[in-house]
Amino acid sequence: MKKLLKGLGLGLMILLLVFVAMPGSAGATLTLGALTATSSGALTLDAAAASALNIGSAAVGGVITIGHASLQTGNTVINGGITGGANTLFNNVTTSTIAIGGALTSGTLTLGNAAATGVTVISGSTLAGTNSLFAASTTSDITLGAGLTTGNLTLGKSTQAAGITTIYGGTA
Repeated sequence: MKKLLKGLGLGLMILLLVFVAMPGSAGATLTLGALTATSSGALTLDAAAASALNIGSAAVGGVITIGHASLQTGNTVINGGITGGANTLFNNVTTSTIAIGGALTSGTLTLGNAAATGVTVISGSTLAGTNSLFAASTTSDITLGAGLTTGNLTLGKSTQAAGITTIYGGTA
């Protein structure tokens, strides 16, 4: 009998330790379906520090969506390398149309950083075609080089062998 009570006491002690040491609920649920993972809280996908993390790498004909189409508050942030290397979006696109901020109707679209000390390059077609900046602007003000204090503002190129560089004005 003494042996039985000792065994029962040890068993109860182990159960007590399991329940006391067990972490509490985070208050969120993770639902795994056949083709979905849904979380009622923050969901983090992570990999080891030097590992690659692929999302949608096998989706060659489908749609990869990051964020919600009707996101009202919060941010969708895509971070890249901060100390070196190249950060590339849409690196494999050759003939498709890429729209960044395509649905933006009243906010601000910023490319680059006003405090950047590097070079910001926007390239266009090197072949026949039309490259347009601000093509939809009809009544707004367009300013090029507004922050320029000691540098040069160049339109056209000194080695331009053919074609015309045209600057139109308006009437006040």
